[in-house]
Amino acid sequence: MRIEIIINPIIDVQYAAYYIVGLNTVFGRKNVRFARKSEMCQFEKQEKILNLSFLVIKNNRDILKVTIDYGDFNTILDMKTYNWADIYGKVNTNWEKTPRENYPKLVCLATNFGIRAFSLLESIYYALKNYSIVNPSNKKRYFAQYYKQKNKIRITDYPLSKPEKGYVFSVNTLWYSNDENRLNETTNKIRADFMDTCIALPDINFEGGFVPSQMGNSSFGHLQLNARITQKEYLSKAQFSVFAFNTPAVWNCHGWKLGEFLCMGKAIISTPLSNDLPASLIHAESIHVVENQQELIEAIELINKDDKYRRNLENNARNYYQKYVSPEASIRLLGIV
Repeated sequence: MRIEIIINPIIDVQYAAYYIVGLNTVFGRKNVRFARKSEMCQFEKQEKILNLSFLVIKNNRDILKVTIDYGDFNTILDMKTYNWADIYGKVNTNWEKTPRENYPKLVCLATNFGIRAFSLLESIYYALKNYSIVNPSNKKRYFAQYYKQKNKIRITDYPLSKPEKGYVFSVNTLWYSNDENRLNETTNKIRADFMDTCIALPDINFEGGFVPSQMGNSSFGHLQLNARITQKEYLSKAQFSVFAFNTPAVWNCHGWKLGEFLCMGKAIISTPLSNDLPASLIHAESIHVVENQQELIEAIELINKDDKYRRNLENNARNYYQKYVSPEASIRLLGIV
């Protein structure tokens, strides 16, 4: 059976690249392409660019309309696209906010993260090819998202965990905080408390800190770094950390770090997750969940000292990634294969 995948080029490339890689892996690159201008009438005009929408055309006849919502929010912000789709995959699904009985087309997906889907030449080609179709209002941002692909790592180049006892590495974005998102009271503070705890523990050699977001944040000054690091530099050090620390990110979403840590097969210490996953990450099997300062200290000491327990977390995290998180697994979860 011949299958053709036609992608709506109105996307946020830094998020969509993950699923484009998945489509290429599952269906073959020769069968995946962006829509032509004459084909855009088959897509719903998106209210917000939080989705990757594509058509699955079987034997030049049967058409399946699919959307992947990779936004940070745990509700559906674009109901027009949901109504258009036959299958609606969603990162940050929350079954309490979007009950199954009310959203029968919704498929819960795990987190994604930023990877390279295109070479520099491919990025230039697709950016120019899609420009007249997308007709971006912010031209600088439109071309920048394709250009930034050159700094991303291919999923096949992600390193596996090589933990060094006593070494903890953690670099995080210090998000802009205001009265609406209150990130200095949630995500930023939780990460700061974690880093301060590591610094204070005598058996831990901590390296890392905060990189301020482009909007700026002057809080937690003692943890702020003077310079940004590349994704390659970040991963090269993260692989040696004896464990990784995760907490829900902006708007309580699954942050990219969770997906990256699972991909690398890291032992993960995490605060409770806010949204659902295709299958639960089980405490003490594929993740170690902590809810207060004392539990955090106990988890750090346990994973740093108990090699058997750490290896069990690592192996189960990597297995979970392969089954539910990888670009290929994400596409297969949609049930279109």
